[in-house]
Amino acid sequence: LYSIRKKDLYPIMFSIIFMFIIMIVMNYSISSAQTIATITIVLAYVSQIYNFYKTKNAEGTNRYLFLIIGIGLACLVASMMLTHTYIHVMVTEAVNFILIMVCYLQANYYLNRG
Repeated sequence: LYSIRKKDLYPIMFSIIFMFIIMIVMNYSISSAQTIATITIVLAYVSQIYNFYKTKNAEGTNRYLFLIIGIGLACLVASMMLTHTYIHVMVTEAVNFILIMVCYLQANYYLNRG
């Protein structure tokens, strides 16, 4: 109620998504849970990508963190392909890899430009 009065919708959205995930996981539906995971990953990265684009600035951002996490995700996706993991899981991690590399490229571009 406090969040609603202050018009701060982030805690409410977080609670709804968290309850949604719990309900899906309780049903043991891998494809549904991975779909929710992919959507939340996209939402998380889109705000960062938009912030870089809007401000045209990456000051205070560690671009190498994005790169190292991206390399780790690339290795994870390769490992999943070799071990024939569920396609839904591979898609989620591939999306994660692509978006973090977009963040790295944006941070690198804006830091080198400034």
